[in-house]
Amino acid sequence: MRGYIDDKDWNESPTQISFKRDLKQNEEIITSDQALAFYIAAEKKLYESHRLRLLLVTNDIYAFVPDTYLEQTLFLENIYKDQTVSLFRGKSPNDHRERFFVQKKEVFQELINFKYNKIKEGQQYAVEVAEYKDQLTQLTADAPEFLISSPAYFANSLIRHLSLYNENLTGTKTLQKSIDRKIAVFVGVGVGVERLNSYDLNRKESYLTGGMTLRVNMPRNNQNAYIKLNYFLIPGMYYYNFFMAKGEPRMGKAWEAMVGSYLGRSKVQPFFSIGLGHYSIKPPKEIYTPAFSYTILQPSAGISYKKRLELEVAHFSRLFFKMREETPFFIPPRISLNYYLKIK
Repeated sequence: MRGYIDDKDWNESPTQISFKRDLKQNEEIITSDQALAFYIAAEKKLYESHRLRLLLVTNDIYAFVPDTYLEQTLFLENIYKDQTVSLFRGKSPNDHRERFFVQKKEVFQELINFKYNKIKEGQQYAVEVAEYKDQLTQLTADAPEFLISSPAYFANSLIRHLSLYNENLTGTKTLQKSIDRKIAVFVGVGVGVERLNSYDLNRKESYLTGGMTLRVNMPRNNQNAYIKLNYFLIPGMYYYNFFMAKGEPRMGKAWEAMVGSYLGRSKVQPFFSIGLGHYSIKPPKEIYTPAFSYTILQPSAGISYKKRLELEVAHFSRLFFKMREETPFFIPPRISLNYYLKIK
């Protein structure tokens, strides 16, 4: 069955997907109990449905090895496949722990690796259970000349280990492909209202403002985190001469560098960020005074729809240091509506 899938580059293994047979059709929800697999051709990503028995480990302190299990059906991403084995990656929404699973012929098993806090004789210890090393040794035992030690519990390390095993066993070299997700780059335009000024930081007048944004979302497990660069124009900023006489209002500029994160996994997500904002105004050439500028450490926050359409309240306070002694903690914010297009 062919159609369109809402590819969310899932951080956690999905239990269902949104599917359309054609773009005019209403969205269907297909669960991991209803479908054996799905494939996203544009990204060359294959997900298979598997019924799993997962060990849940919390931050509690245990007297014995944790033994609480959860049965769950998830779509696992197939990150490696050759003539001998397949490797899957998954993350349950119940404990957010990345796990790897291997399949050889008819045998499918989780590669067990976890840590837990243990108390013994009144002392607390961090215990690591790396059972996957013995599992890999048993799995590769049919290649007597394969004597490579067990890899670290990371996707690319496991892929390299299994591809070398397959090469040793079959004599066929498998093309290795890094499965690390790339960053996503967005450019945006924004319009809104601005009340910040070069001197009168509590002014009541609001001016229309506009600008551009470059946003870089981090890959895979950190896809909610981002780095953002803003450039906005600030109308109606005043300059002052050496005698503190206020001149005519002019166009000011704002440069902002922010780091932040979206919250949650839904289409509508709140977000917040913190960073440096630099604001300046250049007086006319005939006015003998330097450009007025200042930099503040500031927060911003807002609400986003699909990380594309965002309502943002920026520079609503200064943090840790003042622009001038009379500068209040809360300052007039910029309220803007921003729209982003993905370019990479």
